[in-house]
Amino acid sequence: MVKPILKVEGLKTYFYTEDGVVKAVDGVSFELEKGETLGIVGESGCGKSVTAYSLMRLVPDPPGKIVSGKIEYKGLDLRELNKKQMSRIRGDGISMIFQEPMASLTPVYTVGKQIVETIMTHQDVDKDTARGRAVQLLKDVGIPAPESRVDVYPHELSGGMCQRVMIALALSCHPDILIADEPTTALDVTVQAQILQLMNDLKRKYKMTIIIITHDLGVIAEMSDKIGVMYAGKLVEYADAYSLFSEPLHPYTLRLINSVPRLDTAGDRLITIPGRVPNPLALPQGCRFNNRCDLADHRCRSEEPGFEKINSEHFVSCFNSKQQFSQVAH
Repeated sequence: MVKPILKVEGLKTYFYTEDGVVKAVDGVSFELEKGETLGIVGESGCGKSVTAYSLMRLVPDPPGKIVSGKIEYKGLDLRELNKKQMSRIRGDGISMIFQEPMASLTPVYTVGKQIVETIMTHQDVDKDTARGRAVQLLKDVGIPAPESRVDVYPHELSGGMCQRVMIALALSCHPDILIADEPTTALDVTVQAQILQLMNDLKRKYKMTIIIITHDLGVIAEMSDKIGVMYAGKLVEYADAYSLFSEPLHPYTLRLINSVPRLDTAGDRLITIPGRVPNPLALPQGCRFNNRCDLADHRCRSEEPGFEKINSEHFVSCFNSKQQFSQVAH
């Protein structure tokens, strides 16, 4: 049996505020094998980015804290590492593309200097060698004239080019796992397609495992082998990509899929999900989706559903998933 490169069990990350405890990530579990891509999807405020920051152990403490759970990378529990040990894992083992490239890149340093410093921090190479690798990385991510662009500042590049620099920076030490948090946000459709194609090409080239976080189901469908649907800090459905799109079992998953505009329904009224993600300081009793769900009954409003295994690749957190499946099937 192939051992997973990443195994997350019962991950809980809470934020302690003056108004109360925010359960941003509340019991998330999944595992990935080398070379797989996991897409995590959900509305804003569902805990997707906090999950990513937790895996990297970048949650600010205080006010945030990983209160329980395991994050095993190649069998090593990252929660047990000290700051110096964890710093070695970041970049070398697990790397991350942050959500806002213009805000994540340091404006007073050239893009090349930022890549060179990352390489030299994690690998025993001299400055000239690191610079040569930086130029090659910029070429790999499709930046034209990398020999000259290596010396420009972030503000001299477009949003799409900055995103490519962020990818080069994340790949600078050839990580096993790449976490991409909203990698196509604020990019036009053409550039989005180029970035996604680039990530797929680099995945094959470097045999990487990817976790991609987004609210865009089109991106998820194009990139993912497995998909986790998050709502109010929890995974409500987890399945391989084909099963999730062909047989969605959770009402929230189905509503997300149905809310995507389609060419064959042009002119029809867009389908929306009523209501909004609940305030994390005042979560509803029972299932956290019950106040927005057409299938909710008394049990849904009083008891929180577990994470039920439908088959080896499909899990769902819903008391009415069989009823939901019946509706989808017919």
